[in-house]
Amino acid sequence: MARLMMAMATALSLCSTIAIAGADVLAPADTSATADGASSLISATPKSTPLKKSRRTAFLCSFLTTGILGGAAVIVRESTGDQDHQSAVGTAATLGVAAYLAGPSIGHFYSGQSRRAWFGIGLRGLIGLGFTATLVTLIDEGSQNDQGALSVALLAVGAGAVVADIVTAPRSASIHNEKVRRMSISTALVGGAPGIRVNLGL
Repeated sequence: MARLMMAMATALSLCSTIAIAGADVLAPADTSATADGASSLISATPKSTPLKKSRRTAFLCSFLTTGILGGAAVIVRESTGDQDHQSAVGTAATLGVAAYLAGPSIGHFYSGQSRRAWFGIGLRGLIGLGFTATLVTLIDEGSQNDQGALSVALLAVGAGAVVADIVTAPRSASIHNEKVRRMSISTALVGGAPGIRVNLGL
């Protein structure tokens, strides 16, 4: 249990560090005024503007979270005292499933593309259910079952889905940044009165 907590803490710490290190710092907003000084527009502080996302951070969030959770599953299972490692099967399985389902989507969540992230989780979940069903059938029917090729194909497709979500995480960051570039909304002071400033990029 201690090693499990350490593995989870390390994963969370690394993801937090990467996210902070990869965050882009926005320059202070400009202050402009009319020639006669009758009206002025003062932009809000950078905190009111959506932050851009780092492509590198998006990739590392997905890659490291998947790797850390998967590695933790192996460590927890192999570090048990019993010979067949049965006492840690539940914990190891939970970590493995988390690595498979959630790990690759973390970069998409970081990039603000939650729909894309949940799509990946759902797709891998369906593939995992199909693989589990064929595996159970193989165990029950033994040599009389002819679904061995299907189980191998589903395993390959599941691995491909994991890799696909990891390598496309930077694209989600680019999509987010493009939206930020095209439209930015922030509070502002117009002639001394509160208002809203909308920046549109073409």
